[in-house]
Amino acid sequence: MPPTLKGGQKTAIFLSKLTRAPRSATLSAGIFPEAHYPNGTPVAQSASAQEYGTRTIPARPFMRPTFAEHQTDWATKTQKLLRNAPHASQAVLNQLAPAIISALHTKIDTITTPALAPTTIKQKARYHRPHPQKPLIDTGLMYASLQARIDVSEPPASPPAQIPHK
Repeated sequence: MPPTLKGGQKTAIFLSKLTRAPRSATLSAGIFPEAHYPNGTPVAQSASAQEYGTRTIPARPFMRPTFAEHQTDWATKTQKLLRNAPHASQAVLNQLAPAIISALHTKIDTITTPALAPTTIKQKARYHRPHPQKPLIDTGLMYASLQARIDVSEPPASPPAQIPHK
């Protein structure tokens, strides 16, 4: 005779929660599609031109080097946090997200080369930008548009376990 459990529906609900797959969470960081300059230009397009360069703009990468420099530290921190709370992936990513954005901001703050073209410096000065010689910062919108987002996916819903009654 197969084993049976007592407790009815409350036990079935409890067991269903225990066997349910944990939620998974994904962290994305960068500049998202909805960020635009007042003239309609996507901020991500400008960031890409800075990151990779164009025919007229030299590359001033800030995202790729930041991720390369910190990926081991971030992975180690994530593993340590998950060891302490294995089912708290969203909470772990909530702790990691500000560190990623802070590192990207720091990278932008420290980049000084390649220098801006003299015409660019004059144009920035004409518009009274606070640091006309500083690459990667003009209006500050690209800097402010750096975000981290966490996407949490719920496990598929499963019907409560059926428990035979005695």
